[in-house]
Order: sequence, then C-alpha cells, then structure tokens
Amino acid sequence: MEIGEHWAYRARPKELGAAVRQVEIVRVGGSGRSGWLHVRFLEGDDGGLQEWVNPSSLVARWEDVEAFRADDANELALAEASRAVRGSADFEAARMVLGFVRPKSKLRLRRGVSDAGILELSRLEEGARLVGMDAAELRSDPMVYENRDGLCLAAWPVTERIARVVAVRLAEDILPEVDRRQQAIDQERTQSSWYSYSRRDDRKLDAEAAVLRTVREWCGQDKAERYDELVALREEVVRLGKLVERSVKALRDRGHGVIASTIEREPRGPYLQPWSRRSSVNPRHRSGSDLGGSASALGSSFFGGFSFSGRCGCHPLRNGLSWSSVGSAWRLWAVRALPATVGSSLSASAFPT
Repeated sequence: MEIGEHWAYRARPKELGAAVRQVEIVRVGGSGRSGWLHVRFLEGDDGGLQEWVNPSSLVARWEDVEAFRADDANELALAEASRAVRGSADFEAARMVLGFVRPKSKLRLRRGVSDAGILELSRLEEGARLVGMDAAELRSDPMVYENRDGLCLAAWPVTERIARVVAVRLAEDILPEVDRRQQAIDQERTQSSWYSYSRRDDRKLDAEAAVLRTVREWCGQDKAERYDELVALREEVVRLGKLVERSVKALRDRGHGVIASTIEREPRGPYLQPWSRRSSVNPRHRSGSDLGGSASALGSSFFGGFSFSGRCGCHPLRNGLSWSSVGSAWRLWAVRALPATVGSSLSASAFPT
C-alpha cells in the first residue's frame, strides 16, 4: 500500500454485504501508529475527512471494487444458506470428519456466527482430489463459488455431501476415534456429579453422543459393523493370550516344566511378548496390523492353520469362522498339546460348551 493509492474501505471488513467507501492513502505509519494508515474519504458525508485506519479495513483496490462486490454478494448468498447449521449435530460431525483430511491447510470449515458451514478449498481441483470428488461436478453446483483469487467456497449442502464422502473413504481412521470418544463419554457418565466442581453436564454429553452417532452413520453401516467385529476379535486375542499364560503356569505347577518351556519357545508371533504387559493395553486402541500379526500367529499355532486378518475388509467372521469354531479349535489344541488333566480343565474354562 502506497501513498496516493485509492482503496475500498469497510469499517468491519468481515461483515458480508456491508457498504464500502472510496478512500485515498495520505500517510503510511507514523509516531505511535506503526502499521496503520492515514486515509482521506473521497465520497459521501465524510468526504474530505481524514482518519487512521487498520490496513485490514482496506478490502480491495478501488479499480477492482466491482469484482470485490461480486465476490462479496456470492459469499453472502452462501453464508445465508449455511449459517443456520451452526451448533447442530451434523455440523459438529462434519467438523470431526473433515479434520481427518490431510493436509489440513488445504480446506477449512468456517465456524463463525455469520458464515458457519461454508467450506473453503484453497484450489478446487486439488481440494476435490483430497476429498475424493469430481472437480467438474463441484464446479457445476450452484452452491459452489470460486472468487477472483481462486479460493473455492462451498455452502453447507455441498459441505455435508463432501463430509459424507470423506467419512466413507476414511472410515478405518475415523471409527477408532469415534470409539475412543464414546468410551470417554460412557466413563464420564459413570462418575458422580454430587460435588459442584465435578458436576456432570448431561446435555453436553448427549449432544456429543449424537455427533458420534451421526459420524458412525456417515461411515456406513457395513464398515461400522466390521469395525465392531474387529474390536471383538482384538479382545479375544488378548483373552487367548492370557489363557496361554495360565496354561504354562498350570503345567509348571504340576511338574511339566519341559512342556511349558517348549510351548513358550515353539510359536513365533507378536503374541509371544509378555502377555501381562501387552494385555494392559486397551484392545480397542491397538492397530489393525498388531491384531493381524497376533491373530495369525495364534491361528497357525493353536487353531490348525486358521488365518486371521486385522484388516476390516478380510475378517474371520466374514469368512465363515464363528466364535464357536474358535472355541472348538482351542479345546482341540488344549487336549492335544497339554496333559489330560490340565488340557481338560483349561479348555472347559476357556470355552464352556
């Protein structure tokens, strides 16, 4: 900004639709005014008056004012179609889902009172690729606008559609976070709210739970169900590891130390790490790769070649393997590998018939 330039001035630069006035810069900075501009108003009732203003109030060069007004009017239309969604479960769900898109600097969901629900995409082509949508389809939507600087703005109906697409694409990353937050809510509900300093806000918890239900719905019922089965399998792997520890301990207590040592050395898999340490980790928070390695090792060593996969797309329950068959395999291994008394008692306690 230089002395003598004419600019469009708006007292509240972020107030969409507000009037702008032509001003001339007469001084840049000054004693105690570092970074400020001294301008002269050139029209209206204030014509001829001079004032110190913040540079952010000069929103466009005066020769570009018509393009600025066109951008401003279109952005105002998008804001009016979006702002009512602020604070709703769908809005908070979209915030959560879009937070998983990387890099974060390429898109931003506005949260202000005046323009909540508008999604900013730094460049339409690049942003469409990040969210897995067609750029031409987005550009043809009347609720999408590209301003003179190339910034793409999408109103809430398009933002919600984008968030739903992202939720399906990134379900494997989103569902564990949904599960973690749901557990935190459930845990907080169990805490006493008797004392004022720890009073529980049930309405806030209900609102957060509604957001998580919305995100889970957007991820798709099929993927959500597969994730639940994956969590159940993780917990089962941890439980079977503890049973192995009990088997080895029972063998040693009955004088079968050689067999116990053989069982400890024979299999090769991630579950051979001390189970007392690994089982302290919440099985819901272990990665799919950890599950796949542990389950595959357990399957090959104990279940006669059953192979488990930790990926949601290839789940043992989806391939005809039920928990009853897992129980039968465990009992078979216990009877074959352990002495009769130990094997019978452990298999009965692990999977009662």
